[in-house]
Amino acid sequence: MTATKAIAGSVAANVVTIILWMISRIPGWNVVPDEPKAAIIALVSAGIGAAVVYFAPANKETLAAAAPAGGGEQQIPLGAGRMLAGTN
Repeated sequence: MTATKAIAGSVAANVVTIILWMISRIPGWNVVPDEPKAAIIALVSAGIGAAVVYFAPANKETLAAAAPAGGGEQQIPLGAGRMLAGTN
C-alpha cells in the first residue's frame, strides 16, 4: 500500500461516517429491522472505503536525480572507537 492510498483509507472513514448519517436521516429508516439495517451499514461502509482507496492515485517518483551511492549514512573513520576507550 502506498502512502497516498493509506491517507485515502483514513479519509474514507470520515466519508463513510457522513454517508451513514445521511442514510439514517432517510424517512422510514427506523422501521427497518435490525438485521437488514446492519447488513446495509456493513455493505455501504465496506463499499465506500474500498472505492475511495481503489481510486486514490498511487505515489509517483518525483526526484529527478538518483540517490547517492553511499546510502546517505555518515562514515565513522576506523579507530574512532579507540579514542573513546581511554576516556573512562
